[in-house]
Amino acid sequence: MAVNAGARIELRAANEHRPTIILSGNLDISGGAQAEVTLNGLLIAGNALRVANTAGNQLRRLRLRHCTLAPTSQPSLVVQIPDVQVEIDHCILGAVQVADGSQVKITNSIIDATSESAVAFSGIDAARETAGGALTIENSTIVGKVRTVELTLASNAIFVAALAPSDTWTAPVRSEKKQSGCVRFSYVPPGSLTPRRYRCQPDLEIATRIDAAEKAANGPISQAEANAIRADVLSWLAPSFSSLRHGAPDYAQLRSSCPAQIRTGASDESEMGAFHDLFQPQRETNLKVRLEEYLRFGLEAGSFYET
Repeated sequence: MAVNAGARIELRAANEHRPTIILSGNLDISGGAQAEVTLNGLLIAGNALRVANTAGNQLRRLRLRHCTLAPTSQPSLVVQIPDVQVEIDHCILGAVQVADGSQVKITNSIIDATSESAVAFSGIDAARETAGGALTIENSTIVGKVRTVELTLASNAIFVAALAPSDTWTAPVRSEKKQSGCVRFSYVPPGSLTPRRYRCQPDLEIATRIDAAEKAANGPISQAEANAIRADVLSWLAPSFSSLRHGAPDYAQLRSSCPAQIRTGASDESEMGAFHDLFQPQRETNLKVRLEEYLRFGLEAGSFYET
């Protein structure tokens, strides 16, 4: 199946019922110079969406909005040519492979390689650990390892990644360029190689506890004491999800028992990850304040979650 765009083309769901496209082969998208393709409100399963390296393919921009490319053990999106701007907004995708020279922006989305040790984002040849094009991530959850040429920005994001015992990767999240880009208010797995970080976990909690220990000791603490603090923090400060099974009602939602450093660790004190814009912590606080203000004397109230 193929979609060829001469200038601009948009495929969107006609009503509130999301149509399902079952692919028996890859869905190839191509276009002439300055061509743009937008997919809106579609559910695609079976095979990958691919911008193939074919003669004359000069597609400039690919937009995915409110789409699901069902996560499997195989990549969901493959961009084989450079100079493509890929925008992924409010989507659920499996692994993404993008050629160096293209740029990817992911917002309010879930990228799920189905395992924290699988590859969620890379270049075209993930087996050889090639780095994918420049990556920007905001308010999103990434399940799987990431390797990119440049992590331009990661903000309010959760990276759920780990190295397998026999892994040849050097880091669960790796940016080839360390002097450009920024990672802020995000959870980044230990051992990751990224540009400068600002108020990221678990780094922030480790630094806070070491600083408190040094103030209590009226001076520097030993390396062994610092290592003990670090090991203690890493033992509990990690994302915890109700479910990471695609299709479950609580898919990719943080548990209520997830550490507060993640549940309220975003730049605006909302939760990190794909559900940032629900502003759940703020809603809970507002509800508690109003309950205390209007509850009759002698009564008590609490919050109980349906899902």
